[in-house]
Amino acid sequence: MGEVPNDIDLPNFNGEGTKAKKIFEELGRLLPEYGEAICKKVQGVYLFKVYDHGVYNRPTAKSNYAFWLVDLKNGCGSVRAVDKPEPCDLMYF
Repeated sequence: MGEVPNDIDLPNFNGEGTKAKKIFEELGRLLPEYGEAICKKVQGVYLFKVYDHGVYNRPTAKSNYAFWLVDLKNGCGSVRAVDKPEPCDLMYF
């Protein structure tokens, strides 16, 4: 796993109002029931950087962002918003 630089800007946006937040919340709701089986197959921890807007889904200089960590490796899995990048197997930006 790569190291996360310490000099990155921290977001002031929690994903509120984005489609991504709804998807992550729904995934988190389903994990208690299906997470163990999913984790056995996936075995990965994923970090997503979600932007609040952009032109043609591309971030702009004015875009705010939030991080979501999806753990599909441990136990029944988990989904949570995080303040900064955390160790993971794969990052999506």
